Amino acid sequence: MLAASERGRFPPLDDLVIDTGLPERELRQLVSIGAPVSFDQGACPLGDGVITGKALDNRASVAALTAFLRALQGRICRWDVLVVASVQEELDHQGGITSTWHTEPDIAIVIDTTWAIGVGCER
Repeated sequence: MLAASERGRFPPLDDLVIDTGLPERELRQLVSIGAPVSFDQGACPLGDGVITGKALDNRASVAALTAFLRALQGRICRWDVLVVASVQEELDHQGGITSTWHTEPDIAIVIDTTWAIGVGCER
C-alpha cells in the first residue's frame, strides 16, 4: 500500500514493472523498454446476460451513439446533431470540455460519465 505522501504522484519509471510471465530473455526479444502496453482482455460473462470487459463503458457508449445516428438517418431535423467521442472523462473531462467550447451546443446529452481515483486524478 502506498504511503499518504506517495499518493497522487506518478512513480519513477524505474519503479514500474509489468509481470508478463515470460522469461527475461524471451521478453527482451518481444518487447523493448518503454514500449506502450495494454492488457489483452476479452469480454467476460458475469451471468444473466451481463458482461464486463476492458473499456466496455466507452465501447457501449459509441455503440449507443451509432444506433442513435442510424435512427436519425433520412429524417429531417430542425437542429444540427453532433456526436463526440472524447477522452479523459475519468480525469477531468478534457475532451468533453474542448468539444463543448468548440461547438457551443444549445443542449448536450452526455453519456459515459465516470470518475476514477488513482495516479493523476485529483479528488
